[in-house]
Amino acid sequence: MKKEPRKTITVGEFLEFAEWIRGPGEAGEAIARMTEVAIAYEELYGLVVLPFTVEVWGLDHERCPPPPPDGRAKAMLVCWSVIKAKPISSPFTSDLDPMDLVRLREITRQVAMTIDPGSDPLTDIECDSIIDETAPRSAEKTLRQAVDSKMVH
Repeated sequence: MKKEPRKTITVGEFLEFAEWIRGPGEAGEAIARMTEVAIAYEELYGLVVLPFTVEVWGLDHERCPPPPPDGRAKAMLVCWSVIKAKPISSPFTSDLDPMDLVRLREITRQVAMTIDPGSDPLTDIECDSIIDETAPRSAEKTLRQAVDSKMVH
């Protein structure tokens, strides 16, 4: 099962992964594959997907679609979760004026596109991560330059 995360996902959204299984022995592997997809969503969007609820639906379950025609599927393994916000742990970006954060994100995107012109534009989450990582060093460097040039004492 190789699935790419969708382009948008929001807090409060119901997210469901499903896979046909032939018996209980396949459940562990299916859950592991679904967990990988859930982790990709978490990393891409900076949201909390895990833990999810696991259910096994019989072929007679009201929401179970018709099984594949090969007749081997015995049940559908379903993992679902309601998306939660990741706790804010970034003091720099969380303390910024909203307009300043928008400006820094745009600067970060422009620099990233200069470094790797063919890449997709960075998400807000990716920009915030870069800003949080580089801003303290940039502030220190700017302060040191101001002191060295005697702009401040």
